[in-house]
Amino acid sequence: MESFLFTPSEDNFLYFFLSSGGFTPSVLAVIILGWAIFWGSRWDKNCSDVFASKPLNISVLALLSLLGLGVGFFYQGFFAFFAMGVFSVMLLLAFIDAKKLAVPDWLNFGLFFLVIFGAITFDPNIARFFQKMLEGLALAGLFAVLRIFGDMISKREILGEADIIFIASAGFLFGLDGALTGIFLGCVFGSAWALFLRLFGKKISKIPLITFIILGLFFGFFLEVYDV
Repeated sequence: MESFLFTPSEDNFLYFFLSSGGFTPSVLAVIILGWAIFWGSRWDKNCSDVFASKPLNISVLALLSLLGLGVGFFYQGFFAFFAMGVFSVMLLLAFIDAKKLAVPDWLNFGLFFLVIFGAITFDPNIARFFQKMLEGLALAGLFAVLRIFGDMISKREILGEADIIFIASAGFLFGLDGALTGIFLGCVFGSAWALFLRLFGKKISKIPLITFIILGLFFGFFLEVYDV
């Protein structure tokens, strides 16, 4: 499947299914799926507390609409709905972590199992499936070890369990190289944000790591798509 942006990689179905087919009538259904995931998450009290204000709700719906347009343009068929589901959950996790410095387990694990479902459904290569699973678990294991040593050295928690679970999902979805790039970029963005706040005299003890990793993953994804 040729793309006008770059030659798709068979090693990662997220890139392989990119298409320049343009919009189809299903793009509206893709957007509605994102809205449905958002409103469904509000049944959880932690989520409803985060999205309590009307301006924030409107902003999230607008972002989901733009996201749906992007997904509908670059992906076709059933994969577009899968991609919208994954990206919508990631967007919600980013907002929730930014507000509460924590994310609901059911939403975090939901993303993990959704990614596994997509890999099984859209990638018939069993060997590649297990390779991606090992990459995701290895990445999570690496950061779990870093968490142990970091906690011992700093005498406080530097990584949460939710962060490690999300990192496993990122490794599974974007591959080892893509996930490490996104994590690195996320740490750069997070450090810049912490430095910016400190310049204005506001000290913070913890940053929303999942939020910045997601920002780094999306940024790295677009760099890869446009072959920058």
